[in-house]
Amino acid sequence: MRKLTFIILLCLSLFIEFKGFSDEAIEKETSPLKPVSEAPFNFLDLNIENLDNYFKISTIAEFKNQNIKLLEELKTLLQEVSQDSSKILKPIIEKIALNLKSYEQLLEAKTSQKTAPPLILSTYSIEEALTIERTIRTLEIELKNIQDDLVDSKEELASLQDAFIKQKRTYESIKEPSEAKLVSGIQLFLEKLTLELTRLKFINLNERALEKEKTISLLEASLNNANANLFSTEEQSDAFFSKLEEIEKKWILSKELLRQAEAKETRILSESQNDAETSLLASIEEDRAEINEALLHNQALLASSEYYLSKVILSSQSLNLQEIRKIIYSNRAKLNTIRKKSLEWQLLSERQIQRLGGLLSQEPLETSSEGFNQKQRNILKTAQDNLLLIQKLKNEMEDTLFINTLLEKQVSLKSAASERWLQDILDFGKRIWKSFQDSFKKELFYIGKNPVTLLNILQFIFIIFATIWLSRIVLRALTNLAINRRGIKKSLVYRITRLINYLLLAIGMLFALSTLGFDFSNFLLVAGALGVGLGFGLQSIFNNFISGIIILFESHLKVGDYIELESGLKGEIREINVRNTVITDNDGIDVLIPNSEIISSKVLNWTMKSPYRRFHIPFKTAYGTDKELVQKVVVEAAKKVPHTLARIGIPEPQVRLLNLGENGLEFELVVWVSEQYTKRFGKASSDYLWAIETALNNEKIVIPVPKREIHIIHSDSNHPQDSNPSENNK
Repeated sequence: MRKLTFIILLCLSLFIEFKGFSDEAIEKETSPLKPVSEAPFNFLDLNIENLDNYFKISTIAEFKNQNIKLLEELKTLLQEVSQDSSKILKPIIEKIALNLKSYEQLLEAKTSQKTAPPLILSTYSIEEALTIERTIRTLEIELKNIQDDLVDSKEELASLQDAFIKQKRTYESIKEPSEAKLVSGIQLFLEKLTLELTRLKFINLNERALEKEKTISLLEASLNNANANLFSTEEQSDAFFSKLEEIEKKWILSKELLRQAEAKETRILSESQNDAETSLLASIEEDRAEINEALLHNQALLASSEYYLSKVILSSQSLNLQEIRKIIYSNRAKLNTIRKKSLEWQLLSERQIQRLGGLLSQEPLETSSEGFNQKQRNILKTAQDNLLLIQKLKNEMEDTLFINTLLEKQVSLKSAASERWLQDILDFGKRIWKSFQDSFKKELFYIGKNPVTLLNILQFIFIIFATIWLSRIVLRALTNLAINRRGIKKSLVYRITRLINYLLLAIGMLFALSTLGFDFSNFLLVAGALGVGLGFGLQSIFNNFISGIIILFESHLKVGDYIELESGLKGEIREINVRNTVITDNDGIDVLIPNSEIISSKVLNWTMKSPYRRFHIPFKTAYGTDKELVQKVVVEAAKKVPHTLARIGIPEPQVRLLNLGENGLEFELVVWVSEQYTKRFGKASSDYLWAIETALNNEKIVIPVPKREIHIIHSDSNHPQDSNPSENNK
């Protein structure tokens, strides 16, 4: 018994050990996805709170340690999953590592970006003031680029948020722990990381924009201080004069080079009429000579303004302020001329590059000779150099304009009290105008990548009202012209004026929308967007609009026509509008009918070809009446009615015998009526019936009255049926 008990206990212990070993093996085999104990979170059990908390850190060092643990866990999981899952996860984990590194760098850059405030000096030289102005312009360009990046980043954030939500739904749809859920969880973390990285970039860009605005504001204050505390020396004045003489010599030389370039271009164009590349290169080189001449011209204007500014600061008594004012105005006019030319050169250089692209598309590079390729490279390089020179010219023109403005202010300060008082008023007006311009140019919102300002909105409203006003003026002028001219149909004038009205409104709307930043250069894109809009909410409106255009172009329906619809509505067309047509019935009620209904349904036009209409007036006489007499009497009565049309080619009134009715002879008066009564059928019919009845009554012609015989049948034999029922007729 003891041996049996021992054997049973031994078997039980072996079974328990084997079961424990089996459970452990199964758990190890089926759960290779166990996360590292020190990992930030488990990818098989992710939630939004865990993902959000990952990016809520106190220090950069803490975030880096957290990232190290996360990457270690990902490497471990990469080794434990199957080969197929490993191929999917490997590029995802590499991208996670790169994004985490970028996130760390952005955090470090965020803590280090600080701009030192500009120094406030007691006096400023002309070069120092010009340096501050250049710095402000550079910062404004950088600020504009940052603002453009902010717009792009905002759009990217919205797209990434949608991608994250989509991946979150995919992850939550996998209920059981598996490799698929693990892969989806790691992808979800990558989407969250990309979203947070873009959000951090957006925050950094916004802080940089605020920092740039602050720096620009401080520099503008420093520049105002510099304008009020400028100084110069005789040595600086002499240096400016020497600089002016040297630049003028170069300018004269550049004019000679320009003449040579023009002569060379003329010669090449005459000799190489069929060589498009040689002609294009000669044209670009001639443009470059013009740009170089304009650069030296502007530098001469800058040196001249610097020289005279230095002299005015030194308060030389020999200076003629009136002559300096003339120089200021002359420099400003020359700058405007150079600015206009620079815009033309820029457009021309861009077109030349496009033209080169057209030449390259016509003859592939692999079929070209080596010399041809070299010539094309020279064309491209010269055109690109021209664009760089144009940008340099624009920057230097800003320097010249700034120094010229400083010179104008200094001359005002040195002028007499009366002149200074007048100049102060002008300067105050300029400042007020500039403040208005700044407020008008302040960006309110964006349409795509285009900023919309208050000025854009005011321009939009002005163009809309101006278009409506111009349209009314044109319509009134055309209408008055038609009234004063004989032989012009009112319906034709109406069609023309309506079409002109629609055309002017469409053009005005396009111009108005372009002021808000809408780009209509890509017509296919605009047509596609319009098609999408029509497919949803504008289909009915567009259908009625096109139907109205069709009605106006066709001559089947026009203003003044008397029509009858399938519904039985009769009336005169008063207006054909964009969306509907206005019909006035004989009771004076205006009815709005959608244009699409008129196009798609049957319409009876009573006055389409001719304004006259033939009426059919039925009447009866008793049997035995002289038909010839009836015809004579009724025709004479119809001719006396004023509505009857008496014109050559129009038949006279006729009387026709239609039917031998139950109660008498059924006749019909057929008569053509005048234009004014074509649309008044009820009134005209009443007048003709009135005249017919009067004429028949005067001739003692009987108008039959329907008779009815009633037979009374009694069921009682004591009351026999009347044998002569005709005595009971009533």
